Amino acid sequence: MSECNKAFGKEDLVLQLKTTLLDFYEVDFQIGQGAYSKVYQVRQKSTGEIRACKYIAKENFTKESLSKFEIECKILKESDHPYIVKLFEVFETKKAFYLIMENCKGGSLSIKIDERINHQTPFDEKILSEIIRQIASAIKYIHDKNICHRDLKPDNICFTNIGSMENNTAKLIDFGLGKMTNKQKINSSVGSPLFVAPEVLLGNYTEKCDIWSLGVILFFLIGGYPPFLGDDDAETKVKILKMKYEFKPDKFKNASEDVIDLIKHCLVKEEDRFNIDQILEHRWIKRDKIFPINEKNIYNEFETNLKLYQKMDNFEKKIIMFIAMRLNEDEIKKLENLFRALDLNDNGTLSKEELMAGIKKIKEKDISEEVISKIFQKLDTNENDKLDYTEFISSIIGQDIYLNKNRLKEVFEHLDENKNGKISKINIKNVLHLEDDSLTKFDYLMEQIGKGKNDDINFDEFFKIICKIISDNIKK
Repeated sequence: MSECNKAFGKEDLVLQLKTTLLDFYEVDFQIGQGAYSKVYQVRQKSTGEIRACKYIAKENFTKESLSKFEIECKILKESDHPYIVKLFEVFETKKAFYLIMENCKGGSLSIKIDERINHQTPFDEKILSEIIRQIASAIKYIHDKNICHRDLKPDNICFTNIGSMENNTAKLIDFGLGKMTNKQKINSSVGSPLFVAPEVLLGNYTEKCDIWSLGVILFFLIGGYPPFLGDDDAETKVKILKMKYEFKPDKFKNASEDVIDLIKHCLVKEEDRFNIDQILEHRWIKRDKIFPINEKNIYNEFETNLKLYQKMDNFEKKIIMFIAMRLNEDEIKKLENLFRALDLNDNGTLSKEELMAGIKKIKEKDISEEVISKIFQKLDTNENDKLDYTEFISSIIGQDIYLNKNRLKEVFEHLDENKNGKISKINIKNVLHLEDDSLTKFDYLMEQIGKGKNDDINFDEFFKIICKIISDNIKK
């Protein structure tokens, strides 16, 4: 494979930087704290984007906890799913690590549960069904990658927006106990007491422990109390091992038969428990895909942007993907809804068949498999025979987003390795992992603005080159 066609994906643009966080971010205030970490709200200097920073002091690491941290970083870096929290950068100094992630300003599901208990107001099952579907989709994605979360609980499910859960987006967070299973049984007993599966307590389990935890969460959401609550952790453990629980009539009097059925299929011994595909196919969760209608502007933009993206080389695509993966929920909500409509099996990726069905619906006419294959090949930049979430979003965002000066300024600042306000071709190659044959257009336009191929350029010159590249693509 030639270098200009070298495969790449979102994980290649999660930057690992041995520099101070303050080069790129302003720290606002602390928003949370764990046993070994603190979480701060930070503000990206170029864009003003609000993000979350997880700070972990190196002095807190044991050999075991460092290994868990490295696994968490690997999982987050390689995950590309609309309902899994995004990791943008990892900063490392002599004393600490700083993980920059998207800010889930809506708070955790545990806050929503507390509000439900305090106000004695049951949740709307239709809204809950959508939230559980989102989390189940994230679980399917990680299970398909042979990853077990092992700490699924309301604290580890957060919302992107403040306010009601209705029309909100849930995100699965905190993979500190995540485990690569390689389809083997797991033996270490970990997790949170109220939500841990019985087989985990016995030290012999599979990824189905996540399904148990999902069932406990659903029970809690519907009934307003946990199914296996003891006077202390020891008694809670006994109740979990007995797998005995009660649907109290006064708490579940308004619960549908369907949600009761789903809970029962989650809170059973491992061999009888649903797998994640059965969860997503269950009648309480499964819904007909709501394909956006009467939104011709979206479809026109989709087709226009898709055509333009296919003309781009890897340099341009990486710049756009860098921007796309850092967009906030409000900026891509319509595009996310389109992705969700296309994702027929809710696994968080698009197959060639799903893309074909979607484009046919958008264009309202048949399209050949050969044409779809060519489009698919252009969009599948990491060549894994499916379209990951960021690949799809990158291919259909418009010029109003990726030619935004603030967005490109953030790209430029990361390319500016020497922090002197200028970048060179070497910087671009280093940060974006490119070779000379991926920068042919860039070299040509450097000459057009009176620069040598290896000269330094400032941001205004960089911006001018990017705009010219896009303009030339449009004319093709």
